[in-house]
Amino acid sequence: MLLFISSPFCCKVRAYLNYNRIPYDIVEVNSVMHTETKWSLYNKVPIVVIENEHIQLNDSSMIISAIESYLRQPTKTFKNILQLYKTIVEKDQKGNLFFNYPTRYVIAEPSIEDRLDIIKQEGKSTSNNESKSFFARLFSRSKPQTDVQPEMIIKKKSNEENEFERQWREWVDDKFIHVISPNIYCTLRQSLSTFRWFSKAGDWEEIFPWYQRWIIVYLGSIVMRGVAIRLKKKYNLNDDVRISLYECGDEWANAVGDKDFLGKRNVYEMM
Repeated sequence: MLLFISSPFCCKVRAYLNYNRIPYDIVEVNSVMHTETKWSLYNKVPIVVIENEHIQLNDSSMIISAIESYLRQPTKTFKNILQLYKTIVEKDQKGNLFFNYPTRYVIAEPSIEDRLDIIKQEGKSTSNNESKSFFARLFSRSKPQTDVQPEMIIKKKSNEENEFERQWREWVDDKFIHVISPNIYCTLRQSLSTFRWFSKAGDWEEIFPWYQRWIIVYLGSIVMRGVAIRLKKKYNLNDDVRISLYECGDEWANAVGDKDFLGKRNVYEMM
């Protein structure tokens, strides 16, 4: 996974991967020179590379949707799953490529054939275990198979559940995530302090030469302060940006209500 440790979009994907206990390697990208991503036409982060299939996943929401679809359809490959996600490549006024993923929130549900494949695989594993001799089962290091209902392995969500999940994912991307930067880059001094913390948390001393680290910290803090001002104006945030952050927190808390979670293992609650 290629990322900026300071990016909320990258943190969103990391939270999802960590929750699902999916192992991954981190490549910290130089946020000024972008040396680590020069090989890719897609010049944003995060980028997830599926090494065994030589596939590149772009856009934080599309990455999560593709991996979630894979988890729900373990008989499929990422190559099959990516057929669901259309990529539109355009050029902006400066001639830079712009990537758009209109189906990035789509999560594929397992078909009847996929569910039957899961049942067949479970049946084979159970029969193989039962065919072992008594002593083979006794001294086997593998854990005994338990009776697992196929519906518990891969349960299809209703259209209402999928739509509800999508609404909150869009809320995260369209509203909540744009409140974060103005709150951590409130002033130039706070922006510089934030980047110094990023340097320590990301072990930049071990990753980047001192001059690159100096450029990232000082130039990055100035750039992100400007980004914070632009986001505040673009999304009509309160003059006191803390209030906008608290309003998002209240909106989420009111939706959860007295429940422990808004839903049951929903993608948006991992972000």
